[in-house]
Amino acid sequence: MLQAFNDFVLSIADPLLGWMLMLPADLALFIVAAGTGAVLTFVRLFTTDQEMLGRIAADKKRLKELKREAKKRGDKDSARRHAAVFAQLGPKAMKYEGKPLLVAIPVIAVLGVWAFTRLGYRPPEPGEPVELRAHFSPIAIGSFAHVVPAEGLSAPDGWVQAIEEAKAADGAPEGVARWKIVAAGAPEPYLLEVRQGGHTHAKELLVDGRHYSPPLEVFGPEFGELAGWGGPGDELRKLELGMTEYRPFGFVPGIRWILFAPWLVGYLAIAVPVVFGLKWIFNIY
Repeated sequence: MLQAFNDFVLSIADPLLGWMLMLPADLALFIVAAGTGAVLTFVRLFTTDQEMLGRIAADKKRLKELKREAKKRGDKDSARRHAAVFAQLGPKAMKYEGKPLLVAIPVIAVLGVWAFTRLGYRPPEPGEPVELRAHFSPIAIGSFAHVVPAEGLSAPDGWVQAIEEAKAADGAPEGVARWKIVAAGAPEPYLLEVRQGGHTHAKELLVDGRHYSPPLEVFGPEFGELAGWGGPGDELRKLELGMTEYRPFGFVPGIRWILFAPWLVGYLAIAVPVVFGLKWIFNIY
């Protein structure tokens, strides 16, 4: 379901935004983030009562001044009264926020999904080695797995690799087999078929210099047959492509504990100031 939604959004976004993949990634991200900020800002002109929001903003500003003056005079009753009136204005302004979001969310969703799918990693170039990692349950350690040779692909270290002991992200033991895959490059994805223990799983690898395949494909009994689990004895858990994560401007990091990838941090770092800047420049409430 999620992949179908993603494909649907890309069918809309790629014809409109695909030209940006010919630009440097930082410039493409800036255009998408600034566009998001512009949509969030200017949609307010058509979906909110700007006159009313302006009066509310002016009243808040005046109430802050009156509260400060009352505190200077030591008039606690007046300060509390001004604070109470100020607090009542918040919900009054909030009732105007729903409609702009309803209008902007579809546009932002398209921009966000496109950026997530097209800007999260550096696309592999033709002839550039890409590491394929196959993660297995510990019972497969010591056995072998192989990638099925295909036209346009080569494996400098061999198609057959041993499944070695390793540690998963949570520290649990697992088995991992690694291949270096070199693709000549093509407009359509290559299919990397990994075989082990009588089971076969596949991972797409797109190498055209502009796009990239999703780096992770997860398998397992908890995902059922649609995820490709072959049943008892199938030890493959996931296939992963070792691609380079895109860091905006070469240094912006991710925030892992809230699952914010570097591109998203850069996206927000641009979009949020754009919103405040445009609202200030054009006097939009």
